[in-house]
Amino acid sequence: MAEKYDRCRPHDLVARILAGDGDAELELFRRYGPSLMRMLQAITRNRWQAEDVHQETFAIVLRRLRRKPLEDPELLTSFLRQTARNLLMVANRRRRRRLETEVEGATLEDFIDPAPGQLMRVLREEEGALVRRAIAGVRSMRYRQLLSRFYLEEEAKERICEEMGLTAVHFNRVLFRARRNLLRVVSRFADDATHR
Repeated sequence: MAEKYDRCRPHDLVARILAGDGDAELELFRRYGPSLMRMLQAITRNRWQAEDVHQETFAIVLRRLRRKPLEDPELLTSFLRQTARNLLMVANRRRRRRLETEVEGATLEDFIDPAPGQLMRVLREEEGALVRRAIAGVRSMRYRQLLSRFYLEEEAKERICEEMGLTAVHFNRVLFRARRNLLRVVSRFADDATHR
């Protein structure tokens, strides 16, 4: 049975899901789940967030495929990946809004537990150290500065634009290029780690 699914093209898989074939839904998850999870973990660097987005992505894609096929089923992989990226963008926007929101004049520090558990402290420190190390590996000083200010120091976009002489549109372009450079550095780190 598994061999039959391995040869099943995306077009056939999408048609079977539309027809209500539960085995096809399992095959979708089995075939595309691992690579999607690797992508999400590489982007988020957070296993729990990656798992949440992973599950939500398949729930959304299955709901869509049960009622309407894709215009080009051969782009099923792209559809899954783009759905996951969209979910991450929405989650990041919500998180940023939450962080930027001040409630009755209180600052973010007022809401942070002053004594987090020892494990959480260690995990935050390790995560911060890894991100700082990756940013330090980016060649362009401008990109390093932008990534640090926006992601580590969580400065407002408007303030960074003003101080770095960027328009909002230009900021987005520079940030996109900076993130692309950062991903190259992270990929090099991952390659180095696997060859040790």
